[in-house]
Amino acid sequence: METSRFKLPLMRMMFTPTANRTCSLGMCRLGMCYMEIEDYQRCLNMFNLALNDLGETKFMPQLIIKYNNALSHGNYNEFETAKEEYNVFLKDIENDQTNHENNFEAAISDLMLKLTTACHRQHGWISFCQTHEDEENRDEYLKKCRIN
Repeated sequence: METSRFKLPLMRMMFTPTANRTCSLGMCRLGMCYMEIEDYQRCLNMFNLALNDLGETKFMPQLIIKYNNALSHGNYNEFETAKEEYNVFLKDIENDQTNHENNFEAAISDLMLKLTTACHRQHGWISFCQTHEDEENRDEYLKKCRIN
């Protein structure tokens, strides 16, 4: 019942043209909060709204929002959607690098490298989860992976 109290002011703020940057920042933060409490449907809604917003925030660049969006799909057990999101994200990074001929600031180049690595790691995790869907044996396979 309390959430309905906050829903209307949030919706008003979302559609105020002067509040684009504040709105995007709020949606990113709400998305992170929803991800933390494992409410992935609301998390995905907030990240999608933030991606559709035109403003860029210092709190979370668009690249990280896209990564978190794909991560939320994976956490929500929507593995195929997550794989597609990661593939699109990796192609976007590759296109940015070729279009700008790697003329990025060191921080942005480092961020792109970290996000690319994280995407490949998540691809591996999704493949593992899809291969070993039964929860009972999954822990055994993880222990074997750590030993090897």
